[in-house]
Amino acid sequence: MKVSDVINNNDGAGMTPSGFDPLKYVADRFPGAVFSDNTVTFPEYGLTVKLRMGEMTPINSNYTVQMIYILEHEYFEENMTESVAGFGSTPYAAMKMGAESFCTGVLHFILAALKCDGEETVTAKVMNDEQIFRVPCTMGMFHVGERFMSGGDFWHLLKDQIVGYLGKKKAYWIKLYAAWSGDHLTVEARINNTVYPELTEELRKVVRKPAEPIPYGADKQFILLIQKDETYEKAPYTHDQVKDLVYDTIERMKEIDSSESYNAIAGRIYDDCPVKSLAREMIAFIPEIYCCVVLNTGERDGIIALDSNTGKQWEMKRSQLRGYGWIDGAVYRYIREKAPSKEENMKILGISSRFKSAYQAITKGAKLEDLVFSEMMYRIDEDYIAY
Repeated sequence: MKVSDVINNNDGAGMTPSGFDPLKYVADRFPGAVFSDNTVTFPEYGLTVKLRMGEMTPINSNYTVQMIYILEHEYFEENMTESVAGFGSTPYAAMKMGAESFCTGVLHFILAALKCDGEETVTAKVMNDEQIFRVPCTMGMFHVGERFMSGGDFWHLLKDQIVGYLGKKKAYWIKLYAAWSGDHLTVEARINNTVYPELTEELRKVVRKPAEPIPYGADKQFILLIQKDETYEKAPYTHDQVKDLVYDTIERMKEIDSSESYNAIAGRIYDDCPVKSLAREMIAFIPEIYCCVVLNTGERDGIIALDSNTGKQWEMKRSQLRGYGWIDGAVYRYIREKAPSKEENMKILGISSRFKSAYQAITKGAKLEDLVFSEMMYRIDEDYIAY
């Protein structure tokens, strides 16, 4: 069962049947933390933490539970969410394990990063702009079970690749996870809660295989990178603005039935967006993201901006564009909330180049579940800014 199917609608955890409150447990672990109204506040850090609990699920004689912690800070342009699993012989033990995992593997390093004033930095490049990020003073790996890694942590083994995924947001949180169970390796690389397949494969390459199969061993590293004020520039639009614009744009795109109507609707999108660059991204990205969601296909991490006038190309990662991530999330929510009909879906898919490619591949014998879209190219002009 998916976490999204079982979580409560309220933001707070509330007292559990065992009398154990995971949020109060979190507050008690850190001096200065305040627990009130199902929220933990860290006044010294400007951070608040809430919790959504999944269902407690019995498995044989044990219990498992999914716990979603929601963190808010002025540096986070959208809320940070961190899902942890708890497992134990009783509901209390399962929740305590999940809360402890969050404190030790995530929250400890977030608080350290927010307070860090060290000199170590990394520099990311987004088209012609450079963004400087402060590297946390304290980093480490959270370990469960038998050990299999040696010779460095995930961050230092993958630092150069990770920097290539950083964009212009104030903060990026990176979660790197690897677990062995017998001969089976599970790996996952997330940036701001989105899984990136190519970065995940880079992580797979650096994970050591135990000399002998082990029952279970897992390593997780959580890194919070904060952009320095000297290079940070706030976006000229907000997350909520993008969501509303995406919903309106999808409705408008359903009206497209000719090149004339396409151009007319594109003009209206330009009129509504606060900046031209966002309008260009909306027009280019929405049909292609819509295609991925409806067909349930994967996509590579890269994206290419092509200057229509000069022919110059800029290769980036999807994570480097605020617009892509925010549009992607809004398209997914729209489809989930509105449940469009097949006819409505086809209106949007009809203007998607990815859909045309997928259709051609399937007619030649490819299986839909095996399709992964390559880097998407979109056209820009000399006024375009990658926010």
